[in-house]
Amino acid sequence: MNDKWLKAFPAAMKYAAGAGAVTYILMFVAVALIRMGYPYELECLEGMGVDHVQRILDGKPLYVAPSVDFVPSIYTPFYYYVSAVPAAIFGNGPMPLRLVSFLASLGCMLLIYSYARRESQSRYAALIAAGLFAATYYVSAAWFDLARVDMLFVCLLLMAAWLVRFRGTRAGFIAAGLLTTAAFLTKQTALLAAIFFVVYGLKMRKEKGWYLVLSTTLGIGLSVMILDRVHDGWFSFYTLRVPAGHLLEPLAFIKLVPQDIFRPLPVAALFSVLFLILRGLRGAKNDVWFYVLIGMGFLACAAAPRVKEGNAVNDMIPVFAFVALLFGAAIPTVRAWGSEVFGYMPPDYPERTRLRLWLSVFFYGLIVVQLSTLFYGPQNVIPTAADRAAGDALVREVANYRGDVWVTHHGYITTLAGKHPHAMDQPILDMLYADNPLASALFNEDLEHALRECRFAAIVSDNCDFLHMGYRKDYAGEPLRYGGPDDFWPVTGYRTRPEIVYVPQDARLAVGTAP
Repeated sequence: MNDKWLKAFPAAMKYAAGAGAVTYILMFVAVALIRMGYPYELECLEGMGVDHVQRILDGKPLYVAPSVDFVPSIYTPFYYYVSAVPAAIFGNGPMPLRLVSFLASLGCMLLIYSYARRESQSRYAALIAAGLFAATYYVSAAWFDLARVDMLFVCLLLMAAWLVRFRGTRAGFIAAGLLTTAAFLTKQTALLAAIFFVVYGLKMRKEKGWYLVLSTTLGIGLSVMILDRVHDGWFSFYTLRVPAGHLLEPLAFIKLVPQDIFRPLPVAALFSVLFLILRGLRGAKNDVWFYVLIGMGFLACAAAPRVKEGNAVNDMIPVFAFVALLFGAAIPTVRAWGSEVFGYMPPDYPERTRLRLWLSVFFYGLIVVQLSTLFYGPQNVIPTAADRAAGDALVREVANYRGDVWVTHHGYITTLAGKHPHAMDQPILDMLYADNPLASALFNEDLEHALRECRFAAIVSDNCDFLHMGYRKDYAGEPLRYGGPDDFWPVTGYRTRPEIVYVPQDARLAVGTAP
């Protein structure tokens, strides 16, 4: 390669990386807007959130004794109350909840950009940081725009960390503590991040750190006490005791760093480690303490659910966000370090200029490689027209039954069919696994009464294992037909869809359908 082309190559690689970052951001926006109006679940538990928002709109409490009618999720309620605002304006459904997640995701990208911009003094590095986070959309199971709590939770944590870093005043610390409380009230694993935030405040900002400590501990403590009192103790049962009862996967923790972090983000993780080492060698110990403690908080938020049975890769989103912002902060620092090392080369070395150009190509090439390894096809996460048609057919099928219908694994379907929603499979299983005799007895008694009385004209389930329905004699199951074998599967998350309908045995005999 002649010198003319070699001189242009580093700039071309630099602009290619920047264009890649912008492309990922635009891809996310386009995919999210396309998916936002899809009336059915993109992921199998989205309907659960829609049902929770509907209870809020109906003026009903979220945390109540378990019954066939409703069992709350294990999550704290802030996301559902925030989503109730657009739901009250536009009407309830997946769209308002996805809108909240979409805006929260854009907020995360903006915060990462702002953070990296302040740390690196480089708009380019900040753009790469925001683009890298957008690029993790697919390896995060296309979760950024789902009707799930995660993105609002991460956005609130990033806001709190931004304030701790850049607004080390009394007001800044108080606001950070309140935002951390809001993050806890969105997803309770924020409690782990709060611990590290408080440690940083006490260790590095002793004169003002107490404001962070008090606003965080009082905010979280009082919110738990008040919500528990309002809900007669059921709040702490569902949000604290039930998650604590989940079984652990010991190997998941061992695989966390090499498989969940370094495999999708090898270059970004390497740059982040180099950044911390270089900052430490240059005497910026306060900075290193901040990055280490806040990073451990984000890692703990990911590790706590990631090591439990039933975990999913979306648990890693807080870590992806932190690595992205640290990557942006690291880019100028690592490049300056490379130039410093290069400076030790003898000035009369004949290939000095060419070697400098090749090193620049290598540096920006690493960024291009990191971004390019995360490329995905947007069509893989967008429902098809056949999916929508199958969903419409399922809703018509549910609506055709005269009487109450229980769709066990998918919320909001019965509402679309003009019927009342009921408890969902996952919250039921979470509650039963908690091994609370009172909760289990209340639910089982209500369930047995409903089934003995044949309260439901139909029970639509994803499998015959649901509460042992396949072994009951009062209901008989048969295949549910409403679409092709490849239709109506969630485009992300656990692969499941309604497959079986159970109807009262007496009703089958009456219409002559019994074998």
